[in-house]
This record gives sequence, C-alpha cells and structure tokens, in this order.
Amino acid sequence: MSGQTYFITGGNKGIGFELVTQLSKASDKNVIITTTRSPERAKKLYELATKFTNIHVIDLDVGDAKSIDTIEAQLDKIGVKGIDVFISNAGIFASLDPILKTDADVFLRHYTVNTLGSILVFQKVYKYLLAKETRKVIFISSVAGSFSNTLPLDTTAYGQSKVALNYSAVQLSKELVSENFIVIPLHPGAVYTESAQVSLAPLVAARPELFANIKDLMLTPEESVKGVISVIDGLEPKDSGIFYDYKGEALPF
Repeated sequence: MSGQTYFITGGNKGIGFELVTQLSKASDKNVIITTTRSPERAKKLYELATKFTNIHVIDLDVGDAKSIDTIEAQLDKIGVKGIDVFISNAGIFASLDPILKTDADVFLRHYTVNTLGSILVFQKVYKYLLAKETRKVIFISSVAGSFSNTLPLDTTAYGQSKVALNYSAVQLSKELVSENFIVIPLHPGAVYTESAQVSLAPLVAARPELFANIKDLMLTPEESVKGVISVIDGLEPKDSGIFYDYKGEALPF
C-alpha cells in the first residue's frame, strides 16, 4: 500500500532488509522506520537509506530492555506521529540441539529475543498505531512454532519461542479487537538468508543429504517478502488471530 508508515525490526539483513527494500521502492510516500542492533554491521541498510530518503534507521537491540526503552525518544526525534503497520521481524535461530543437549541460556536467549522482545517492542509502538486507522501488527513467526507440523530438524529453543510468540499474537488479537487492530503471526516460508546459512551450518556437516533437500525447497528473501507484503496488504479484520504463511494460506497452530 502507498502512503503507509511501517515500523520493521531487524532491517539490516535477510527478510528485514528485503522488506525495507521492497516497501521503500513501492512508493516514495511510504515511510519506513527500521532498526538495527549493530550499526557497524548495517552498511547495506545505511546505503539504502541514503538512496531512499523515506527510510529511517534507529538503534535497537530487541533482546535488551534498556534499548527497547529508547524507542519512543528515537521515534519522536524523527517526528513520527503514527504507525500503520508494525512488523516484528528481528529474531534469532541459533541452535539445532535436541532438548537433552540444550543449555538453559540457549532457551532463555531465544525466548528473550524472539518472544519477549517482540512483545516489549510492541508495547512501545502501540500508541503510535492507535494514532492511525490501519493498525496492522505482524509477528514474523515460523512453522517451527506449530504443534501440528513436524520438521526434520531439532528446532528446540527456536520452536518453543515461536510457539510462545504465536500464543501472544492470538492473545493480542483478542485483547485489541475492540480497538480495530489486526494481529497475526506470519510464517515467511523457509528463507535462505545469511542467518539461515549460519544456523544450518551444523547440518551441512552432519547430514549433508538432508541439508541439500531442505535447501532446494528454500525461498530467496525476494520471493518470501513479495508474498509477505501481499498478505499484509490484503489483511482484513476477520483475519486477526489467524496464523498465515507468505502465500496467504492459514496454518494450524
């Protein structure tokens, strides 16, 4: 959609970077506020922001409550009065270990970033979404967070964090129905990003045949994000609380 203000976490790489790219190119009337945890590693993002002046980059570590507390001041400095679409994209997938071999700090890190971070960031941008009538809230989730789907990988800590995120999205869809919010968890597909390459590296050595099969099925960021944006654009109030994928198909929880 044209003339919308988007807030996208984790815009420096992968799906987040592609979201920023496609939305900024779609219309110069769009305003894209995006975040990066490591400005020194966001060279491509800053170059894009130089090319497209409708992009604004702020510093944010979604795994750090103190960093999250700075969001409002940074948005006010930019002059943001309202946000149409919030896309919680930043997250980690840093372990392929089974439950018996997963340390407590790995579980906690995934929950802190993927679940709690998403919720706390939304709390900060909530008032800006209230200032607009669109009020779309998208939590980038994963099929790994579905009880009804089984994957050939041990997505232990990651999967648990996405289950909790999905629960939170459904809960919010109920809490905010009277305020006309549309809240969904959204599976972007299996996307071959830089982060995915790192996460799947142990699989390359341990089970190369399985990795080859998985890689053949993976999407490019461009393919995924084209679908994601189409789904977001088409969301209606009746869709709130439904788990969708990038093709617009409803997924089981």
